[in-house]
Amino acid sequence: MLFGFLISWGIMTAQNDKDKNIQLIKNFLSVFFDESVAPETVVREYLIYGTYLKDKMSKTGFEGAQLHILKARLEKDKNQGWLVPNHKVADLTEYHVYPFEDFEHLNTLKINGFGDDKPSGVYVLLNPEEDEILQYFLVREGKISSFSLLVKGGDEAFFFGYGEDKP
Repeated sequence: MLFGFLISWGIMTAQNDKDKNIQLIKNFLSVFFDESVAPETVVREYLIYGTYLKDKMSKTGFEGAQLHILKARLEKDKNQGWLVPNHKVADLTEYHVYPFEDFEHLNTLKINGFGDDKPSGVYVLLNPEEDEILQYFLVREGKISSFSLLVKGGDEAFFFGYGEDKP
């Protein structure tokens, strides 16, 4: 009986975490293109960011994330390719967010960085018809670690983040 209780408790906890992560992503999306919310606020509230991001401009992860949000807001009517969220996201008023495994059949990318394991902590935003993945999210420890994929070679993808250490 104790064993059954522990299994039930584990399932409920996992579902509760998924529900929290889905709500986190929906809240993030609701402010991502909202110009009345400062990019700094979006980064602090929703993203994991590091104190140092290795790139050509030596920006911190915090600065890099802010610039990414600003660029997406300024160019939201354009398809920016591999790094900026799909431009269709800016027009959504309702967010259809699900765990990746529930809609893995819609995935056309090989997401690297998880070894042979299925991606864990990955969620997808679908179009209103729920037949196309518009955006991928990686959630770790109650925050978004990445909301962008770097796509190489047509179908290989890597999550792009802003560092893992928080100041």
